Amino acid sequence: MPYIGKKFRLGFTLIEVLIVTVMLPMISLSIYSALNNGIKIWRRINNQAIEEDINIFFEKFNYDLQNSFKFKDIDFVGKNIKISFPNVIFSDRINKSTVGQIIYLYDIGTGTLIKEEKDISHIFNNKVGKRKKLLKNIKDLEFQYCFFNKKEKEYYWQSEGLGNFFAVKVKIKIVKDGVSREFIKTVTIPGSIEA
Repeated sequence: MPYIGKKFRLGFTLIEVLIVTVMLPMISLSIYSALNNGIKIWRRINNQAIEEDINIFFEKFNYDLQNSFKFKDIDFVGKNIKISFPNVIFSDRINKSTVGQIIYLYDIGTGTLIKEEKDISHIFNNKVGKRKKLLKNIKDLEFQYCFFNKKEKEYYWQSEGLGNFFAVKVKIKIVKDGVSREFIKTVTIPGSIEA
């Protein structure tokens, strides 16, 4: 049989075919593993974003309530889905900090929590102040207020209040991607706010 040189051979050797068949599943498995891990990381980051948004809201809410004070012309009013109280705010109209009113309002229609800041002119002219959406995807939100009964000498919670309550509790239920989560925060108010 005559000798055929290397340059005239066609096809693959058995060893080359075996190497390719062993390497192909390993490469496919590593690509699948990287893609799967990427999806898991993306899901974990999105879930943490909800918790971070809630924590940021709780910090702002706590800060605003802790810095509230008694002011003659602005009442401290608590409703089931809305709370308003006097505070120092930055007014764009006069370009400096001034006494104003902060309102936290749950908009049931859009499922968002809104923070509104009004300066004195907004309050007395009954105009809308500066609004900012803080949270979205809210299924349910409720404010509750802690009072002290002097006769029975005990504390109790109710869903509405005007003035002299000692603490505010906010319950938030958020639904995202079919998963429902509930968050609760209680903030004490420094000194009782008398009506």
